[in-house]
Amino acid sequence: MPDSVTFIGKSAFYLCKALASIIISVSLMSIEKDTFSTCTSLASITIPESVRSFGLHAFGECSCLETVFVPEGLGYPPNAFPDGMTINAY
Repeated sequence: MPDSVTFIGKSAFYLCKALASIIISVSLMSIEKDTFSTCTSLASITIPESVRSFGLHAFGECSCLETVFVPEGLGYPPNAFPDGMTINAY
């Protein structure tokens, strides 16, 4: 993702089942509702410190998601990630 990206819109990658990995731009400020929902091949994600807002189900139903890193103190909805997911703060 280019550094010029500051916002990813609602459902931008919804049902993108072939998406296995993504490097999120350090300039990203917002991840909207359902942005990566049902990306069933996505295995890991690191949310940059620049992100200030998180939408509902942003990574919902990402059944292969094993590792999530979020900046310490970043608030996100309880359903932003799959149920039972361990969230690692950095």
